[in-house]
Amino acid sequence: AGQITVSNAGNPIPATINSVTDLVSGVGAATVDCGAVTFPHVIAAGGQLVCTYQSALPNGSNRTNSATATQQLHNYNQNGAASEGGTKTYSGSATVDFSSATITEVNSSVSVTDTFAGNLGAFSDTGWTSYTRKFECDEDEGTHNNTASIVETGQSDSASVTVNCYQLAVTKNAQTSFTRTYQWDILKSSDDPNGHNLTLNVNEIYANYPYSVTVDVRGFTDSDWAVAGQITVSNAGNPIPATINSVADLVSGVGAATVDCGAVTFPHVIAAGGQLVCTYSADLPDAEGRTNTATATQQLFDYDQNGTATAGGTADYSGSANVTFGDPTTIVDEQVSVSDTFAGDLGTCDVDGAPCTFAYDRDFGPFSAAQCGEHRIDNTATFVTNDTQTSGDSSWFVVITVPCPTGCTLTQGYWKTHSVHGPAPADPTWDELPNGADTEFFDTGKTWYQVFWTAPKGGNANYILAHQYMAAVLNQLAGAASTPEVDAALSGAALYFQGVTNLDQKPPRPLRDQLISWAATLAAYNEGDIGPGHCSEDSLGLANNHD
Repeated sequence: AGQITVSNAGNPIPATINSVTDLVSGVGAATVDCGAVTFPHVIAAGGQLVCTYQSALPNGSNRTNSATATQQLHNYNQNGAASEGGTKTYSGSATVDFSSATITEVNSSVSVTDTFAGNLGAFSDTGWTSYTRKFECDEDEGTHNNTASIVETGQSDSASVTVNCYQLAVTKNAQTSFTRTYQWDILKSSDDPNGHNLTLNVNEIYANYPYSVTVDVRGFTDSDWAVAGQITVSNAGNPIPATINSVADLVSGVGAATVDCGAVTFPHVIAAGGQLVCTYSADLPDAEGRTNTATATQQLFDYDQNGTATAGGTADYSGSANVTFGDPTTIVDEQVSVSDTFAGDLGTCDVDGAPCTFAYDRDFGPFSAAQCGEHRIDNTATFVTNDTQTSGDSSWFVVITVPCPTGCTLTQGYWKTHSVHGPAPADPTWDELPNGADTEFFDTGKTWYQVFWTAPKGGNANYILAHQYMAAVLNQLAGAASTPEVDAALSGAALYFQGVTNLDQKPPRPLRDQLISWAATLAAYNEGDIGPGHCSEDSLGLANNHD
C-alpha cells in the first residue's frame, strides 16, 4: 500500500487529469483512492494530486509497483482558445520489497482445547502434548470420539477409540445323590380260633392249622447326601484369550466344594473362543434345598497406548444351580427273603409291594396214647435283607394237649366231613367200624356216610338222633370218656334203631319226643358241654353241628 503523487509544481498552467491507476507486476491492478476527487480533475498551476493505493498479494515475493496518471492534452489557437487534443500518460514506479516490511503477526500464539482433557495450553510454534485416558469395562464400552480444537481459528482434528468388553460365561449343573436304607419288621401269627392251644384225641389229626407271616417296612434311614457336577468357564465368542486365576465352588449353608480341573494349573489361559471344564463334588449334611455357585476369577490387565499389558485387578464371574433332591440314587435293603422253620423258603418281598403276607397250613397229629399230655410246637419265621444281610424273626407256638384217660369229643359235623369220602382228610377212627364210613347203619339199607349226609327233612327225629348217635360212637372209639347219661342215651338209641328199617318214616309222638331227648344228650356230649370236652380240631364246626 502507499501514496501516488501527481505533481504540477513549477508549471504556470493547470493540468487536467483523466485518471490515476496502479499496477502490481504479476498481480494486476491495485485499488486507488483519490478521496473526494472526481475525474477529469484539474490540478492547479504549481499544485498536486495525492491518492492512496492498496493491493493484497499472494506471497512475499519482490515485485514492481507502477502508478500512471493520464493527462488530457489541449490545442490552443492564436487567440488562446483551447480544444481537446489527445492524452498523455505519466508513470512512476516503486519496488515492492518485503525485506523491510512492517509485519503484523496474526495468531502467533494459539490456545488448544480438547473435549476430554479440556485446555491443552498455548502453542507459539509447531509442537505437541500428550495425556492419558483410562477406559474401564463395562461402563466405558462403546465408541468414544475426541476432538482437539484451535480456539482462535476453529480448526480441529478428531480421533476415536472403540472399547470392546468381553465377558466370560460360567455355567454349571448340580446332580444330587443319597442312600436310603430300609428297616423291616416280621410277624408270625395264626388266625385259628383256638389260638395257641389245641386239644386232640389220641390218633386224631388237626388239619390245616393256618400260619401267616407278614413282613413290612418299618421305616428307612437316609444318608450320604452329596452333590456333584460340571463347571464350564466359557470364552466363546471372544476374540482375545482370558487368564483365569482360580475356579471355586460354594454350597450355601455348607461351604466350599472340591473342584478338579484336571491337569490345568493356575493361572490358566483360555484361548479365544475356548472353554475350561472342571468337575466339583461336596458331601452334604441332609437333603435340604441349597444353592450351588461356581466362581471363576479372571486376571484383568491395563493396556497402554502401545498395547503393553500390566496386571490390573481381577473380576469374578459366577454361575449357579439349585441343589434339590428327588428319589434316592442308592437303595439298600429294599428286599427281604423270608423263610420259615416249617415251610422253608416262603419267597421275597420288595418295598414297593410291602406289606407282604405269606400263608400256609400245617397238620398236627396224630398222637398215640403213649404220647398223651402236652406238646409245645414252636415255629419261627425269619427275614434277611438283600444288601446288609440284616435279619429279624418272629415266632409262634402251639400247645397241643392230648388228654390221657378221657380224650375229647368232636361234633357230628366233624365226623360227617372226615371220612374217606371227604371233603376233609379222613380221621383214622373210622377204621374202627367194620367197613369204615360204608358200614351199614343197623338194618336201614344206608351206610353211616349216607345217613350223615341225609338232612332231617321236616324235623325227622330218626336222622336227628342217628347223626348224634354216630358221632358219639365215633368219639368213644377215638378214646373219649363217656358218662352215665350218655351211656343211657346210646343204649336207648341202639335199641330203638335195631327195630328201624326205614329211617325216612318219621316216628310218631310221644316216641319222637324221646328220640329228640336222647339226641340232645348226645349232642351235648359231642359238643363238649358234658363229658371230657370237645376237641380243638372241631372248633370251626361248633356253630353248625345241630340238625
